[in-house]
Amino acid sequence: MNSATPPSAASPSAMARAELAPSGRLRLAFPVASALYVTKDAATGALRGVSIDLGTELAARLGVPFEPVACAAVRDLIAATGTGQWDVATIVMEEERAKTFDYSQAYLEADSTYLVPAGSTVRAVADADKAGTRIGVAEKSAFDNFLTRTIKQAVLVRYPGVAAAFEGLRTDACDAVAAPRQVLMAAQGKFPGSRILDDWFDVARVGVVVPKGRQATGLAYVNAFLSEVKASGWIEQAMQRASMKGAKVPRD
Repeated sequence: MNSATPPSAASPSAMARAELAPSGRLRLAFPVASALYVTKDAATGALRGVSIDLGTELAARLGVPFEPVACAAVRDLIAATGTGQWDVATIVMEEERAKTFDYSQAYLEADSTYLVPAGSTVRAVADADKAGTRIGVAEKSAFDNFLTRTIKQAVLVRYPGVAAAFEGLRTDACDAVAAPRQVLMAAQGKFPGSRILDDWFDVARVGVVVPKGRQATGLAYVNAFLSEVKASGWIEQAMQRASMKGAKVPRD
């Protein structure tokens, strides 16, 4: 358990425990491609981040072992929904995904904007939506869904994950990468002279999700848990441990 442990919550009911950890362990899935969830330790290869801390603490509350389920990208996590590979997940919540998942309250949010390379004439979000502009985005990500609905003239270039989108920017296969500000900040050092736009096209809100219509009692417990760890400052501490910048804890 993390050293900065929040105050103890009420014990979960047997039904909540059964819904959240039907195999006797909490299998929490997350995309490894995004620093919103986890990062990999350069020396050891171990994953760390808010999703790991959150899963560890929630499993402790349930009295079961924690089993992280790392998915290469969000599209892989979505494809595995309902297959029995995971019980709960942490992802960005948005309109299209509400057809597949039931959402908790948000526990983290970050502006979604663009990273543009040195010399780009794109200075604001509106500048990117011009004919001939190629915007790189992770396929089936929340940002892909949002921009598909809202972009009028630019072309979306879809990649299997955000890392591939950054590679597309490096090879000049796209002119900008769309992602949460925190994710862009983590990658910006690899692109000398690049800029992250000051404004944004959306706000990415991250929560805990379960397959739709299956775990109402368990999700109610997750919401009570999240209310507590947000109010106590524990989520901020988890973000600090993960060296997160450009993200914050929502107060609603």
